[in-house]
Amino acid sequence: MEYRPRVADDELAERPRRAGAVLIEGAKWCGKTQTALRAAKSVLPVVSVSTLERLMIVEDQPAWSTARRDSATLRQSPKRHLVCPSLAAAAMGATVDGLVREPKTLGALFESQVVRDLRVYAVVQYPDGVAVVPLDALRL
Repeated sequence: MEYRPRVADDELAERPRRAGAVLIEGAKWCGKTQTALRAAKSVLPVVSVSTLERLMIVEDQPAWSTARRDSATLRQSPKRHLVCPSLAAAAMGATVDGLVREPKTLGALFESQVVRDLRVYAVVQYPDGVAVVPLDALRL
């Protein structure tokens, strides 16, 4: 099947250089995949989440509430983080200028960095070994 040029082709050629990544949304069967494949400089194969967890590339931040006795949970489901936000930044081709122009992306990377740091620093050293403190036990 021959590719039909799309209105978004010019935008897809420019936007990744500015922001590092692009989300393509649209109805089924309108050519999103082929348009993305044509515009992409690289394509990563899709692997299952369980494979990424086994390889220790992603981990979940559990759902949480503000207080132990509070019945309202702020997050209903776990939030998935890459173990190091630099992996996400590199995969997006993020630059300093691009992140300055995209504060939501910068905020998401910063949040992941904070979660990573808390997980790294949440280790208690005992005389007979090391014990890890679960992140949800930290009340900061």
